[in-house]
Amino acid sequence: MLHQGQVLRDDGAPVPGALVAVVSGTAPTPEVGIRCDSEGRFRIALPPGRFRLTAHAPDGALGSTEIEAVGATAAAPVEIRIVLERSP
Repeated sequence: MLHQGQVLRDDGAPVPGALVAVVSGTAPTPEVGIRCDSEGRFRIALPPGRFRLTAHAPDGALGSTEIEAVGATAAAPVEIRIVLERSP
């Protein structure tokens, strides 16, 4: 199922150009990495299961989240939100 999400800074500002990747999960994933658009939004195809996603901003800030992706019979895809830590 195709899920959508957004990468944000801790102040709520979107992060254009961030790279989102699946770093672990309970099922194999075909996607390697996805670049966010100008609004920090991305789409990712995930099979049912639990996954940890990370986001890397162009300035080096990092963030991650864990999600539970549901099957095709679900009413709606998961909305993913990744909030970045302040860059070092």
